[in-house]
Amino acid sequence: MGTGDREQAYARARQEAERLTASGIRGIALTWVDNAGVTRAKSVPTARLPHAARRGVGMSPVFDVFLVDDSMTTSRHVGGPDGDLRLIPDLDRLTPLAAQPGWAWARSTGTTSRAGRTPSASGCSPGGWPSGRGSGG
Repeated sequence: MGTGDREQAYARARQEAERLTASGIRGIALTWVDNAGVTRAKSVPTARLPHAARRGVGMSPVFDVFLVDDSMTTSRHVGGPDGDLRLIPDLDRLTPLAAQPGWAWARSTGTTSRAGRTPSASGCSPGGWPSGRGSGG
């Protein structure tokens, strides 16, 4: 994501955050599906949505080697918790949750902190995660 794209995302997320705050939304759950097919989540306060849209929310790359039972395997690409993956909220999917007052949801896409795709997601759609798998998409 280039600087101009990040600034556009920031501006749009700021508008969305204002709209959500006015509706009583205080937190946003960002979800992704890991390589084992397990849905994971991180949350951000609504006021931090613009920052999350601009730079992403940090996630350890160790999740790429978790198995369905939360045990771990190894990979030549990911061997531990070093590095940083960034979860970028999909503002087109931002949805207030009717059954969870005060919460909204957005799927997220993953990139590395160096603006590349996650190493374990090399065959992914442009969003960074495998197309058609979880994370709402």
